[in-house]
Amino acid sequence: MDTKLQSISRAERQNLRRFPLCIFAPLRLCVRHSHPIHLLPSLCALLLALTPLYAQTPVDHIYTWDNEAELDGWTHGSALVELSNPGDYLNMTFRKQTIPYCVTDIAWTDVEPDTLTTNISLRFKPVTIQPSAMRLYLHSRDSGNMWYITLPTPNKGEWTDIAVPIKFSEGWIMGASNSEQQFQLDIQSVDWVGIYVRRHGTPDAQSYNIDDFRIQGYAIEDTYDTDGDGISDAWEITYGMNINNPADAELDKDQDGMSNYDEYRSGTSPTNPDSLLELSINVLPPDEGEPQTGITIQWPSAINRSYSVWLSTNLGNGFEQIGSGIPGTPPVNLFNDTTATNSGPYFYKVTVE
Repeated sequence: MDTKLQSISRAERQNLRRFPLCIFAPLRLCVRHSHPIHLLPSLCALLLALTPLYAQTPVDHIYTWDNEAELDGWTHGSALVELSNPGDYLNMTFRKQTIPYCVTDIAWTDVEPDTLTTNISLRFKPVTIQPSAMRLYLHSRDSGNMWYITLPTPNKGEWTDIAVPIKFSEGWIMGASNSEQQFQLDIQSVDWVGIYVRRHGTPDAQSYNIDDFRIQGYAIEDTYDTDGDGISDAWEITYGMNINNPADAELDKDQDGMSNYDEYRSGTSPTNPDSLLELSINVLPPDEGEPQTGITIQWPSAINRSYSVWLSTNLGNGFEQIGSGIPGTPPVNLFNDTTATNSGPYFYKVTVE
């Protein structure tokens, strides 16, 4: 059995950027039968669909609880905790216990719809004792994911300022399935934020104060992008680009061979060189005495994207669509071409619809 691995260097991949709307997909081929499969050496994923564009409107909301007894829309989840406004701050009081056991609570508030959240800050004061743990939570309306970041626990009796940038690199986690790509999508659909407190191990009543809770970001409006480079302002802000510089669309921020514009269209990260649109192809081995069962192609996919798969057996005759409207199933999509049952040749490309 003769197995060949076809690939292309990163430098060669970068050269392909000069072709409009074309992202080269480096090919990883795992051949497990004796017939050669011929594959297009300059396999491309063409990004054809238009994506909504956004304008930048600042959002800056501070909760100070200046009106006594009013919670300003804040709520919480535990029946073993009381949430109140004694005067000009929010108070969480964990009730006295007969025997110590773990109790946690999240105090949260809604976020304005269509807001890209960029920063959260607050002041926190343990009145009676330090909590065992504190976190800040974000919830995505679109995916249902909850992201959190661990906060320092301030000293008893002291007001402490806490500021948290909404950046994946700060340490935001969702669990085992952490993904920067998913995080960047989720922060564009945050519908509530909250502060999590786990009481100290002692059974006494415990009191904690919160004040000046500030949510900053940008409203996402379906109108235009400021510099007209085809990339939304929200996306550029998230990844530290300049919304007034159209030239940065053609730059390659992470040097992975995909321009920033191409990363935006494909739903990949422009700051992670391992996040790019590429294909791998696997020839499925048939059972003994059975015909070939087809070829499976795989590519990294994103939420809110759909894809088409195209096949050619003769490049002179162009490509034929063999799959369309394929929804993204992050982190990867699989497509089995059951028509590929002989020695080929077969050439494939994937397009974002």
